[in-house]
Amino acid sequence: MALINEKTQFDADKITNYVVGIAADIGKHDSGMHMHKKGQLLYAPQGCMSFALEDSICILPPTKAVWIPPNTPHRALMTNVVAYRSLYFDCEEFACPSKIAMIEVNNLLQALID
Repeated sequence: MALINEKTQFDADKITNYVVGIAADIGKHDSGMHMHKKGQLLYAPQGCMSFALEDSICILPPTKAVWIPPNTPHRALMTNVVAYRSLYFDCEEFACPSKIAMIEVNNLLQALID
């Protein structure tokens, strides 16, 4: 998993790997509304972030991850330091879920992400 910082310019869709992972400790940050061609699993093992869609917002605590299907407009907001993790999946190569889903992060999933 690549370590990045708040100033890193990152675009998962420009990377040709079928699975791409990034990790960062990010302070105050607003990703702005955006979307990816790849599906995204968003997770923060430490700290909480807000996750927004065009019509809703929720808090993503360290016990949950969210699956974001390809081409889904979304936004991540952090007001304090967050241990940010994202995995991006090429859904043309994998059978990916087509709907947004909150996922309980157990010890096995946490180890696989980290």
